[in-house]
Amino acid sequence: MKKFLVLISFLAIFCATSYAMDNFAEQLENSLPSTPGIDTGTVESEETPAYWFQKAKLDFLSGSYDSALQSLDKSLSLEPGQEEAWLFRGGLLSNMGRYNDALSSFDQAILLNGSNPGTWYERGLVLYVGMGRYDEALHSFDQALAFSPNDALIWLHKGTALAEGPGRYEEALQALDTSLRLDSSNPVAWNYRGFVMARYMRMYNESLGYFDNAIALNQSYAEPWTNKGASLFAMGRHDDALMSFDRAIQIDRDSAKAWQGKGLVLQAQGRQVEAEEAFLQARALGYA
Repeated sequence: MKKFLVLISFLAIFCATSYAMDNFAEQLENSLPSTPGIDTGTVESEETPAYWFQKAKLDFLSGSYDSALQSLDKSLSLEPGQEEAWLFRGGLLSNMGRYNDALSSFDQAILLNGSNPGTWYERGLVLYVGMGRYDEALHSFDQALAFSPNDALIWLHKGTALAEGPGRYEEALQALDTSLRLDSSNPVAWNYRGFVMARYMRMYNESLGYFDNAIALNQSYAEPWTNKGASLFAMGRHDDALMSFDRAIQIDRDSAKAWQGKGLVLQAQGRQVEAEEAFLQARALGYA
């Protein structure tokens, strides 16, 4: 029984962050003019959908999400047929954690233009990341890929959804391989490919090369170091595992899973006092 509990604790160390809702602000910044501003000198300028849409973007970038939503709703009340505004509204509501409302906004954008792969992709992210509705998310990703079959990011998130939801691991690996064939420079894809092999399929030795590729692409990326440490620990290579966990902690001292992994290695080496100190750090950072 004790061995089983250690195994469960060990498997929980593996970590992967695969989604990218946080690129929304960058997309907005790129869509703004080089010297953004709003003419508030006339009443007429405030009565145009474009004025309120632009104001919503600036509100969002300043962190005023509620004001951004009010501005967007004003713009859409004046011109409800704005696909871009509905897409923006969905992304904004996603950032606010209002996933059902975000989904409704993306559906409105799709009614206006059902062939925009970006809308289907964002819809899939909300269903997958925000709501855990994996089958519906996969349908949205497939719709996005029908219009944009060479988008590496969509293939990445299809792969992660296949693994985390229905547990279709072989299909997940195929999707991740397609993502990497289209863009071999993404360390997140390499890390997640290794994560699926190690966390779900227990192919620990085979996963190491994928974690190493992720690390080579981004030396300051802590997750593949944590995952590499977990795989090495599973293989009984405790000294190498400890080195990997220490490197992850050096990069990100707030990595609860890296501290927990370090504690498990120290415990296995009989260094109980040091192990308890690492476990204490993990718990302080929210590891349960």
